[in-house]
Amino acid sequence: MIEIKGVSKYFAEIKAINNVDFRIENGEVVGFLGPNGAGKTTMMRMITGFLEPTLGEIIVDGKSVISDKVGIKQKLGYLAENNPLYDDMIVFEYLKSMAELKGFSSDKTKEIVGKVVKEVGIESVYYRPISELSKGFRQRVGLAQAILGKPEILILDEPTEGLDPNQRVDIRSLITNLGKERTVIVSTHVLSEAMVMCDRLIILDKGGVVADGSVDSLQASVDKNQRIHLDIEAEENIDNDILGIDGVAEIASKSNLNSRHQYVILADAAKAVTPLIFKAAKERNWVLWNMHQEKASLENVFRKLTRNE
Repeated sequence: MIEIKGVSKYFAEIKAINNVDFRIENGEVVGFLGPNGAGKTTMMRMITGFLEPTLGEIIVDGKSVISDKVGIKQKLGYLAENNPLYDDMIVFEYLKSMAELKGFSSDKTKEIVGKVVKEVGIESVYYRPISELSKGFRQRVGLAQAILGKPEILILDEPTEGLDPNQRVDIRSLITNLGKERTVIVSTHVLSEAMVMCDRLIILDKGGVVADGSVDSLQASVDKNQRIHLDIEAEENIDNDILGIDGVAEIASKSNLNSRHQYVILADAAKAVTPLIFKAAKERNWVLWNMHQEKASLENVFRKLTRNE
């Protein structure tokens, strides 16, 4: 659905985006993550056609963003970071105006506005001035204009910024539902939201892509060692037995209570260590109460990738 080929964007001497390549397939929900100034908003504005790349090419549904701006914008729904709304308008007037700007007839406008109002849950504020709306309802109105006419691609720049925890959950749930029927790109600073909403994450830093993949694959990519938690019942000291298992590098921590031995071990990420632990437990008549692998948190992944740690 979207192809980014060798794209760079310069503002005078500043390289906001530097030689970026990636693809987004039809139906994916992709999260853009990165520190402030990483280039997330610039990348989104280029995909929508509001900015042109200095170098490279952006292809949306087989067509160039530069040569077919109008055709591509008809496929897009866009919610900008600052969610620009007309405060002096009533909600239904605003949505009606947006539908007309998108080229819908009067009869079609009534139909599609009615659908999006229900889809984003703004029936209760439909006849209220936008200036009186809470931040949560303002975001819902912004989402409503973005999905008018059921665009194939939805681009959302920081859609939960400034919302309280309850509003965040509501908008996050709404975006998840919207992603069932279309391709979605969403930028966010909230890592837990990205994990819930997105099939795939693209992490940007200093204008370049530093990681691209599912949450699980990104976590695995920064884990040089597996951290495995063990809870084993055995009468004797089993430290040497644990260290003797192929792939186990060290015991990071341990505690004992009577015959229960609890460990956190570090093991080679390239080796399947857990089956060997099962085998050792069976051969030595240990009772294996618990064994699980601790994954790197997305926060740690983000820090390592964007701070060169």
